[in-house]
Amino acid sequence: MHAVELCAADETLRVRAISAGPHHVLVVVHCLSEGIDICRVFGWGASRHSQLGVQQAIVPTPRIIHQSPCNAPDSIASVACGSQHSLLLRSDGTVEGLGSNRKAQLTFHPDLAHVRSIACSWNTSYALSRAGVIHAWGSGNHGQLATASAAASSKSLSIGGGISTLACGSEHIIVLGDDGTSWGWGWNEHGNLGLRHNQDVHEPTNLQASRSAHTTATGVVGVWAGCGTSWLALA
Repeated sequence: MHAVELCAADETLRVRAISAGPHHVLVVVHCLSEGIDICRVFGWGASRHSQLGVQQAIVPTPRIIHQSPCNAPDSIASVACGSQHSLLLRSDGTVEGLGSNRKAQLTFHPDLAHVRSIACSWNTSYALSRAGVIHAWGSGNHGQLATASAAASSKSLSIGGGISTLACGSEHIIVLGDDGTSWGWGWNEHGNLGLRHNQDVHEPTNLQASRSAHTTATGVVGVWAGCGTSWLALA
């Protein structure tokens, strides 16, 4: 374990967000000193494609990618790491992209605005608008764009009565609805969507039907996704 100093000794540190991709890490911290709250984004790891804001094979220690007062419209509220790209969500609901655009993962959806959360799979980007619409753009080779086309493109979709959480795995996505339902689509080679088969899924599919008959849980309260794996917390 390597300890790093993200704020000065006379500043109070509060971690606001962390995202780790396969090769790089982004952290959003608040540094408070004498009533001034500064929002800083640090990154380290691989940056050959400038996913950390600088073209460098490896950034071995945290470097500042962005810094502004936390009450400024351009302060960073959250971050998301893909394989070779990064997304930064500003407080004003706009999104900034860094890194590779080889699979159109930084070619933002044309209707992107008023974003409240972001997520990345390896080569695809997702944004949830304040109106509850999911915008997706980038690679669709495993159905990640909720379409049968494998071409890199963009798509918007709405699911159910509202969405609270987006969770991206390597090339699949899990969505938690406000009503406790869960939905998934994308890469499913290892059964990572829990649908009792291993075929890729090209449209949002309700995951509740695959639940064990032995559980008395009535809804999903949390979702997470990793490399070929997914987790649902039931209650």
